[in-house]
Amino acid sequence: MATIRLIPSTYTLSNTQRTTVTNPAYMYNNTDHTGSYATIRGRNNTSSVYYAFIHGFNFGDVPADAIVNSFSVKIKAYRSSNLSTSNLPKLTSAPSNNNIIANTTLSSGFTTDTAGAVYTFPNGSLTWSQLVGYGTGFSIEITLLSTSNQYPYAYVYGAEIEVDYTLPTPRQITVSNTSTATVDPSGTQTVYDGDDFMLTLTNVSNVNNIKVTDNGNDVTSSLVLIPSGTTSKTFNPSALEDHLGYNGASVTNPENACTNTGSTNYAELLLGGGTVAYMLYAFDTTQILNNATINSVSCSAKISVSSTSTSITNKSVQLYAGSTAKGTAYTNVTTSTTPFNITAGSNWTVNDVHNIKIRATATYSRTNGYTLRIYGVNLTINYTVNDISYSYTISNISADHTIVISNASTNKLHVRTSSGWVEAVKVHKKINGSWIEQTDLSNLFSGNTLYVCG
Repeated sequence: MATIRLIPSTYTLSNTQRTTVTNPAYMYNNTDHTGSYATIRGRNNTSSVYYAFIHGFNFGDVPADAIVNSFSVKIKAYRSSNLSTSNLPKLTSAPSNNNIIANTTLSSGFTTDTAGAVYTFPNGSLTWSQLVGYGTGFSIEITLLSTSNQYPYAYVYGAEIEVDYTLPTPRQITVSNTSTATVDPSGTQTVYDGDDFMLTLTNVSNVNNIKVTDNGNDVTSSLVLIPSGTTSKTFNPSALEDHLGYNGASVTNPENACTNTGSTNYAELLLGGGTVAYMLYAFDTTQILNNATINSVSCSAKISVSSTSTSITNKSVQLYAGSTAKGTAYTNVTTSTTPFNITAGSNWTVNDVHNIKIRATATYSRTNGYTLRIYGVNLTINYTVNDISYSYTISNISADHTIVISNASTNKLHVRTSSGWVEAVKVHKKINGSWIEQTDLSNLFSGNTLYVCG
């Protein structure tokens, strides 16, 4: 386990005419900092409420493949005796008092002891992925209000987000004896738990010479045959990737949308204030091999709004390949919970379907608490794999590691025997009680059937 302390790099004042910050660089330290401090001054009356926001934390300092175990937001500060504690310091998703994150308010105001004290904010329901999503806008808010006609002050020594994380365990995958094949990527590859990884072998002259090792252990015998041919697979959303709601609202029960259209539960997002609200969900389609040809994409969705109000506009649902809209947007979203079809369009590539997303959008100009709801999505992809393929899954690792043995100029079947992989000379299939020799091997096998060599 490792720990990193992210520090702020900037600040924002709600009123730059009436409030000031002196020596701001001193608060761009962690909470171990002593000696010098930044001075934040409010207005010298009891009715003017202003805010200071400390932000600019660089989440990119946390390794991209890190597994975050915990995090805590801290500040080291003290206050003048006339700085009001009626509005306590809290966390916001952006430098504005309109973006307060629920249940993240300190339980007490800053001390008046000039040595300062370290305060840890409660996380409430805040998750690491949400925090990263807020980016440099994520802020610590300090309310500036005087209890007298004297200037109120907050003195900040430093602030930080302390992150405890674990890096996945690396594994070394090697393909050797490659004089009988072309390997991509070549050499030894480092793979982490949860990674998606594929080795492709082409121009194979002798499959029996290929050797695959995992951290030095020979795993070649773990390769199993995957029949080639045309397949249709249906996917459901795997994760909420992005969203925008009224007044910085989060998606309620985002996991409820990660299922099919038969669900009666839903993920929900608050509409209002003219915000073009949206939910963007991704799909995990990595099981479709990189050498596949995409024949078609179709999609049905169960998505609705909570009111028939004609003031709810921009109601649309569309598929995306990365950031590129595909097909035609469905614009007849209503309160109905009957699934509808989305026009996916054509000319999908493997790269497109590996980055496929669905985006649901709605806008409401008022604040009546109306919502956008996603119950589930069925995404069906029809594709063809033309090569003979062998897959290998490493034990105790969540990713599939696939080795593709490609020889497109021939149509051969290899069977594993005690002496290795042997090319089948003839293949027979039992039809109506008789064994019939098969010549069209590409359409011979079913993925749900067990085959034996006999």
